[in-house]
Amino acid sequence: LPIAMSLARAVTVLILTIIMCCISGAIAIGKLQAADPADIF
Repeated sequence: LPIAMSLARAVTVLILTIIMCCISGAIAIGKLQAADPADIF
């Protein structure tokens, strides 16, 4: 099953992947900052 992968599509996938990772990290950091330290331990 050959898949045509042009340079533009590869760059688009790379950028979208980086954006998704940044959003995921921001959500995780926000939840960590909102958590009460007493609840964690």
